[in-house]
Amino acid sequence: MLTALELGTYLQSIRKTQHLSLRKVNELSGISYSHLNMIEHGTRKVTPALLQKLAKLYQMDYLKLYQKAGYLEDPQQNGIPYYASIQDYIQHSTPTEILSLEDFSLYKSYFAIPMMDDSMLPSIWKNDIIILEESSDFVSGDILLLCISPQSYLIRKVKKTDKGIVLQAFSEQYEPAFYTNKDFSTRKVKVFGIVRQLRRKF
Repeated sequence: MLTALELGTYLQSIRKTQHLSLRKVNELSGISYSHLNMIEHGTRKVTPALLQKLAKLYQMDYLKLYQKAGYLEDPQQNGIPYYASIQDYIQHSTPTEILSLEDFSLYKSYFAIPMMDDSMLPSIWKNDIIILEESSDFVSGDILLLCISPQSYLIRKVKKTDKGIVLQAFSEQYEPAFYTNKDFSTRKVKVFGIVRQLRRKF
């Protein structure tokens, strides 16, 4: 459980990584600017209803915000939630199972989904279990889970350039794609997580 100030700082960092101003959040969520400002500075407690609005806007699992605010116990203390598909994760469906933690002491928030295609062969097979850190703060060389358009999700290795970002599949059957910095700032391209580990079922 985070203190009010820690939770406010966390919410502010999420907002900034998505390139949203307080005014824009006010416009999109209906939560007043002054109320948002007080929440981010830890001077006003955020209610579960407001957390749910912010989670929807920031495309986060509202249950994770509830846990950080102390409204729920953290189920991830006992494992990693594994979803049947990326859509189940996005829609906050119940995980199909809880995976063992192994070594995840460095990562605060993570989830797992099955690999959806063969674009990352030979390193990642279709249906491999991909464990991701829920973060949009990435560097060149990271493998990311991205949303390119509504209902279009990709796992790709990224390379940052001055003008934007190149997304590369490992399989030669898939062409590299380039997106500008503006594509990211306008949320045309959204980052859901960074691949941290793979598990394979035989």
